[in-house]
Amino acid sequence: MPFIQYDHKPLLYTLRRSERAKRLQMIARADHFEVVAPWRISNRAIIQFIGQRRPWMSKQLNRQSKKNTEPASIWPAEFLATHTVPYRGSQLSLAIRYGAVNPILQEGGRLIVSLPWHMLCTQVETEVKKQLLIWYQEQAMVIVQSSLSHFCSKLGRWPKAVKLKQQKTRWGSCGISQNIYLNWLLVLAPPLILEYVVAHELGHLFYRNHGPRFWAKVAECMADFKIYDRWLNRHGARLKLPAYW
Repeated sequence: MPFIQYDHKPLLYTLRRSERAKRLQMIARADHFEVVAPWRISNRAIIQFIGQRRPWMSKQLNRQSKKNTEPASIWPAEFLATHTVPYRGSQLSLAIRYGAVNPILQEGGRLIVSLPWHMLCTQVETEVKKQLLIWYQEQAMVIVQSSLSHFCSKLGRWPKAVKLKQQKTRWGSCGISQNIYLNWLLVLAPPLILEYVVAHELGHLFYRNHGPRFWAKVAECMADFKIYDRWLNRHGARLKLPAYW
């Protein structure tokens, strides 16, 4: 559950979006505060609203105290309810929970990031980004290894090593040492795009150029590779991490 910190203590709140709500409002519940927001209002505006309500929240929490202590920080706007992250050509809703064993767990269309109970708000954004980067690369490598197993058995040749990188101008490369490097951002693309780039670089194990014999090798892995090559040329520039990164 999201929270802000007051005097190093968490003030828990939940977010509920409502089609009937015309403005932001906050309701004091027994053990947390409920923020009710119209559907179209941005997370950034909600965070600003919560920040403005801190004096009222502190008074509700402790009526006899008139302190208006400035909290250390506020929950990052990017990780409120309804926020999503890209994966395999679609969007996964991002959820944060505390105390779970697995750092990240995908459940259908949800991606659940777990944090330790003692983590401060100031550390949440950095930790979530760190875990997401690790998860993206782990998922990319699972797909790559599966593709290698499938394609290399057809071609009868394996690369010496396969490594992931985040490259600005290339989706993959295969050096004369027969090591293959792949851009893990391809895990954000629709299914079979990353698999196509694996097949493409495997073709370079045989031919360094992009001549007819090279494309014939790629076709041995994926007969319809032109579909994915065309998609990458048209849409590849859009494969980026969320704007808040």
